[in-house]
Amino acid sequence: MRRSLLALFGALLIVSVLPSVAAAAPEPLISGNPPRGGGVGTVFVTREATPDQVVAGIALLGCEASVLATTEAGDWRLYVPGAPAFVNARFPALGTGDPLVVRCAEPRTFRVKVYEYACAAGQTFTAHVEQVPGSRVILELDGRVLSLTQRMSGSGIRYATADDAVWYLAKGDDATIEEDGVATYVDCVGALAVPPAAEVLAANAWTWLGTTQGAVSVTPNTVGDTRLTFGQDGSLGVGTDCNSYFGVYNAGETSMWLDVQGGTLMFCPDETTTEVEVLQALAQVTSYALDGADLTLYLPGGQMNFTAPQ
Repeated sequence: MRRSLLALFGALLIVSVLPSVAAAAPEPLISGNPPRGGGVGTVFVTREATPDQVVAGIALLGCEASVLATTEAGDWRLYVPGAPAFVNARFPALGTGDPLVVRCAEPRTFRVKVYEYACAAGQTFTAHVEQVPGSRVILELDGRVLSLTQRMSGSGIRYATADDAVWYLAKGDDATIEEDGVATYVDCVGALAVPPAAEVLAANAWTWLGTTQGAVSVTPNTVGDTRLTFGQDGSLGVGTDCNSYFGVYNAGETSMWLDVQGGTLMFCPDETTTEVEVLQALAQVTSYALDGADLTLYLPGGQMNFTAPQ
């Protein structure tokens, strides 16, 4: 008996001193690079999900999906977000590795703030909150990606899924998640997220190479005259070929908005500067992508291209 007790005590002691291993964050629901500025592209589903969850996952990549398409037994099946159920009745269940053709609508020009929450029970979740009236929030919640729309509220803000199964209730920095009438995430405190790319953005002065939007293209009079700088504290610097400006920015995994708030007031003749075109484009930015020393800012129907001089 004594040996058994000693063995049990030893086993418990070993377990108690083993380092705890945090659960790995789930990989993104959608992989691929959809055309954020509008158009048709291909993405892949990394795990089982409903079509609505897939649409929300694609939105996190900066694409407002207007149509999803896949094949089943050699036939095309379509899913139209927001359409009546009978329209989407033949769309199949989606699983790991399934490819999807997605049509991205031209993005709306709105700001998205990304909040990371830590809850009293040790849970965490991320909320991507659109900063427009009647907006939505996309939740990354224990591996699920859920789209919720704003509801009437007398205090704080309230969002719910279309079937009212999941509610996101927020007031100030505090939030609660309710599922099927039960509070499952309580005493949650949020803070603006620092994107993984923040250090890369802040480590460089980004030189503007040009902007394309629809059939219009604008290039600098002299490459190097217009630059962007990002601070890890959310500060933004814009140096054009005429004036210098300051402002703030917010960036998620792919979403981004820029707010130029003030600057110098030097006058430059229109034919000698591209300042107006640059500032107008920056005000429309909705998302971004980094590829080595190249930075792309996406706006409705187009993009701005920057590079970090080596």
